[in-house]
Amino acid sequence: MNTVTPAVPTSLHAFDPESDREPIVRALKTFVARRANLQRINYGSNSAHWKAGRLIARDKRDAERLFDYLPRTGITANDLLKASRTAYSGRLSLHHEGGEFKVEYTIGQHFPTEYRRAVCAVLASAIHDYERKRFGAKSSQVLKDEFGAHFYNRWFA
Repeated sequence: MNTVTPAVPTSLHAFDPESDREPIVRALKTFVARRANLQRINYGSNSAHWKAGRLIARDKRDAERLFDYLPRTGITANDLLKASRTAYSGRLSLHHEGGEFKVEYTIGQHFPTEYRRAVCAVLASAIHDYERKRFGAKSSQVLKDEFGAHFYNRWFA
């Protein structure tokens, strides 16, 4: 009697929360890449609208800097999940569905100005916790040296 064993798709693998952070990072990067859809009508003047646009762009650049730092750390998926529950009032949540992660965000006041900031807060929280474990009291100086004082004060202080 011949039996055929069905092939297991290679794209489906068991998720290991202690090591496999890439599905979460992909979900967060996709979330950050969304268009802000900033609408002029929500602002009293052109200058207020442009200022909000500049701040949103800065948040995207900040997220990219934090994403670039992740490969140099041992941050796990569990660390990112923990940070998502505590950082930014826990308004950014990550859910594992169908082999991938989905990002859900609870809007505070104005989605376009806050969703990238929430990702930055989650990443900064995970990085800060990781570096605190590695360097203890010196972690603040390590992060200031790496990111600069202004960036440090915005995300880690």
